[in-house]
Amino acid sequence: MNANLVRQLQDSVLAVWFEGWVPGQAVSGNLMKKWFGKDEAFDNRLRTVVPDTIQRGFWKTHTRYFEHWKSHIGFHQNSKPDPQARIVARHAFENGYEDKLHPVHRAWLYMPLEHSEDKVDQALSVMKFQQLAEESSDTYKELFESFSKYAQDHKAVIDRFGRYPHRNKILDRKSTLEEEEFMKDHNGW
Repeated sequence: MNANLVRQLQDSVLAVWFEGWVPGQAVSGNLMKKWFGKDEAFDNRLRTVVPDTIQRGFWKTHTRYFEHWKSHIGFHQNSKPDPQARIVARHAFENGYEDKLHPVHRAWLYMPLEHSEDKVDQALSVMKFQQLAEESSDTYKELFESFSKYAQDHKAVIDRFGRYPHRNKILDRKSTLEEEEFMKDHNGW
């Protein structure tokens, strides 16, 4: 693929995902709501940009974001994460690439591990998010402490059930009675 085209795709997708955020500044509450909530205008903008990048293969090198983008562009929100995202994350760890990323970008590299149903991935997710929180500047400390807590919460569910019960229906898995009880009070994240 043409290097200029790759750069244009990268810039267009990341401009939407990180719109309004400048490295060194705190991540706004509005951006957090877009990332983790439901914002139809934001989702529609991603729907116009992301499919083109998927079609052109951009996601293969930016899976740290793609795994989370899927829920914004109409993929099943509770579906199993893309294993390619975990492979890319592990490759980044093994080759020192994560250290070259801004801490906010690094957090997105860790998300596929948090969304994994693998206990090893969960332990690594908790470790990476805790490390990020411990090493962060005051600007990002609250954000990364929150991410670290969510990683611990995700791990607790996997430790308890070995899977995310809220994915059972979409993945055509039968829920246990304990999982059904759990889901009465916990509908996922």
